[in-house]
Amino acid sequence: MKPFHDGRLVVIAALAAAGSGCIASAAARRDPVFPTASVVANQPMGVAKGIYPGRVVWVHDPTAVNQACVVDAPGHGWYLSENNNQAVIDGMVSMALRNLAGSNSDAGAWDAILRYHNAARGKGAVGYTSGEKVFIKINATSAWDGNFDPVELTPDAYISETSMGPVLSVLRQLVGVVGVSQQDIYVGDPMKHIYKHLYDVWHGEFPGVHYLDNGGYESLGRESVVPSTTAIIHYSDRGTILMTDPGDQPVNQDYLYTVFEDAEYLINIPMLKGHMRAGMTMFAKNHFGSQTRVDASHLHGGLVAPAEAPNVTRGTYGLYRVQVDILGHSLLGGKNLVYLMDALWATDYELDVPLKWQMPPFNNGYSASLFASLDPVAIESVGYDFLRSEFTAERVPAAGTYVQMPAVDDYLRQAADSANWPVTIMYDPDNSGLPLGSLGTHENWNNAASMQYSRNLDPAGTGIELIQAGQNTRTERLADQTAGTGGTAAFSVVAIGTTPLTYQWQRQAAGSQGWTNLSDGATYAGSTTSTLTVSGAALQMNGDQFRCVVTSAVGPSVTSNAAVLDVVIVPTILLQPASCAAGAGARVLFSVLATDPSALSYQWLKDDADIPGATAAVLALPSVGAADAGVYTVYIRNATGGSITTAGAVLAVSAQAFAAPPSALTNISTRAQVGTGAGIMIAGFVVGGTGAKPLLIRAVGPALTGFDPVGLNAGVVLANPVLQLTKSDGTALLSNEGWGGDPAIAAAAAGAGAFALPPGSSDAAMVVTLPPGAYTALVTGKNGATGVALVEVYDLDTSAASRLVNISTRVQAGTGAHSLIAGFVVAGSGARNVLVRAVGPSLTPFDPTDFGPAVVLADPQLELTGLSGQVLGSNDDWYSDNGAAIAAAAAAVNAFTLEVGSKDAALLSSLGPGAYTPVVSGKDGGTGIALVEVYEAP
Repeated sequence: MKPFHDGRLVVIAALAAAGSGCIASAAARRDPVFPTASVVANQPMGVAKGIYPGRVVWVHDPTAVNQACVVDAPGHGWYLSENNNQAVIDGMVSMALRNLAGSNSDAGAWDAILRYHNAARGKGAVGYTSGEKVFIKINATSAWDGNFDPVELTPDAYISETSMGPVLSVLRQLVGVVGVSQQDIYVGDPMKHIYKHLYDVWHGEFPGVHYLDNGGYESLGRESVVPSTTAIIHYSDRGTILMTDPGDQPVNQDYLYTVFEDAEYLINIPMLKGHMRAGMTMFAKNHFGSQTRVDASHLHGGLVAPAEAPNVTRGTYGLYRVQVDILGHSLLGGKNLVYLMDALWATDYELDVPLKWQMPPFNNGYSASLFASLDPVAIESVGYDFLRSEFTAERVPAAGTYVQMPAVDDYLRQAADSANWPVTIMYDPDNSGLPLGSLGTHENWNNAASMQYSRNLDPAGTGIELIQAGQNTRTERLADQTAGTGGTAAFSVVAIGTTPLTYQWQRQAAGSQGWTNLSDGATYAGSTTSTLTVSGAALQMNGDQFRCVVTSAVGPSVTSNAAVLDVVIVPTILLQPASCAAGAGARVLFSVLATDPSALSYQWLKDDADIPGATAAVLALPSVGAADAGVYTVYIRNATGGSITTAGAVLAVSAQAFAAPPSALTNISTRAQVGTGAGIMIAGFVVGGTGAKPLLIRAVGPALTGFDPVGLNAGVVLANPVLQLTKSDGTALLSNEGWGGDPAIAAAAAGAGAFALPPGSSDAAMVVTLPPGAYTALVTGKNGATGVALVEVYDLDTSAASRLVNISTRVQAGTGAHSLIAGFVVAGSGARNVLVRAVGPSLTPFDPTDFGPAVVLADPQLELTGLSGQVLGSNDDWYSDNGAAIAAAAAAVNAFTLEVGSKDAALLSSLGPGAYTPVVSGKDGGTGIALVEVYEAP
């Protein structure tokens, strides 16, 4: 072999061989010996990247290479087709991609990888677009003057570098699976050359691909690379560490080649090996050849041994490392689609021939491996663990120990976590003014025998997950599932292996030890597919475990891990948030009403993103603008783990500024006799406008005695009111019996100007925020008791864009203390047209049984008074006075029609701000069921 040191060719040894025998040449080695590096196991740092964060896939197949190869035999070198089994390598690349993406097809794997990568770059979760260019960056370390035949570009050196097999596999994948046109693919090491044996194989199958070269070999089918005038990498030491050699001039930046600008995706395929200056060379170090100077000597100052081992002058942690800038640059690490590492012929340092590895599972065989990841730090960390575990002092003189130099992994620690940066350095290779974030996760395995990282030891780990993939089938980890009672849960297994695959789901009941095969029926569906659906989940199924046995066309069956079914009681949503449209500047409220036996927690989301601090049942937007427009949902969770997300409520915000109406109805109250059956008190109200409305609703009985002890004594009032809130369709929402001195209710009453209820009284009350719609408050007596009661509805937020638009009460109208007395308030600064009706006879068509002529108030009389008791208007027989206008107003507010000539009463008045009292009585002392209504009129 003829490796070169510092640009000088050094002939170490050569063994002539007629064929590919089993003994590689060896010579007396003069490599320095470094003691085995000391590391701390399983201490992850940084933020893991990838579809499966921190995943590194390792595929090892000894048959991928000729294990009997004499690596430097003239005419039969390791790098030739005869020593590489392309069919096996193709399978290894396929297996690596599938396990990396968790897919059982190459197409599915590429789609997942592309979508992940594009989403991470801010392009959205999109796949490949026709015309996008791909650059495959290889490692051609020996392709330098003096190491090859300049006429045919055949190598004289036998050192390890990117081999033909993985690149050919990737070309087949890109063209045949992803659908990339050959004309959109570029291959090369921009500072170096592509040897004849590589070009002949790659070009022979893919003649349309661009094969890049640095030496003007267009006559041999190569294309010369073009230096860029705009693509720059800015070194974060800012000229304090990196220097030219010779000259010792500060180096602040380098230009890259135009291929890095033009390509949308980069696939970096280095060879795994140690290094005499860096300790090891993989993806970061492979980009030393991506800048446009004649060599990379000016970058050596950022390594542990700038002048080459044994001169380790920068072997302490926390120094500037140029590899971090490379991994973090937008055109280098930023464009890297997938990290694929060629370890078919891995070795101890960059200028050595491939060596046979001693550690298991290699057992004195060539490494014959591939590694893949979407996390650049994780895959280099795994490579470091392999190199440092193999090339130790015990291998000397058979191998160099450069990987054991101190601080070799310093750049990985810094790339993972800025806490490891030098205090004077801020890594910003794009000169954006912003520091790099974590580029991935770094940790060291527990030991070389078991090769376990934190995510291998615990699914909740935060570091690396090393997957050893082979020809046998494996499954991704099944996730536990949660279902509400009566709901469904789906367990899906991702199995990767030779198709066709067959599936059989099994169940182990909670508390039992045996597994039973499942079959389809009322409870289970998909029992022999990749997805099992469990329907009608019951509480007794809580804790059941499920697993899947997968059988491939070849090899033994594999059983997934067991996943647990948690069956919980899901919160019940009584009122979903309601969509609304508002003018700019409006105060908008969203609300949800849910119930559950345990405590509830809330998290509001806008366009599926959490809203910080929005953790109550009501979300208030004080002054909406264009940025507030979107879809609002609430994630609700109970104390037992049950959860549910509401339907989306859309907020549309118009450019026209919101203008509050000059006046509005704010409160309703009705005092009357509460009976049973048709004689219970029913108060109705409608929330209109934009957004939800916070309300105080009360049913007052005992507290009335303080207002008129003679007429409303304890024997007359309703002793124990029961208040129930329902939707207009009768769906029950909330109820209360005895308000219990609730501080929130007391505060709401004080804020609304309502009289105080005694803390220990049996009156009923509730505070609730309701979206737009029609609601009913029903007042009954406990155990069928009767008596006089007062029902009240107060508006607690008059600044909101929502309002009360009509109010009504249906109740028994009597005489004296049992008279039907309603009340309402017009708030604001302007007059409001108000339609007030007292309906008796017209109730009969709604329910002739309960509302026959003998039950309803036969001839209601209506009187409207102001706060001081002055009579503002009265009516008996509605159509006799302003009937046409009253009918038109009723139609405009969607009130039901009163028959012309009926004995019902009505008034249409323009009322200024203030409190008003409609009094309903029966003509000639008549009694019966009546409905009093107040509408905002046009």
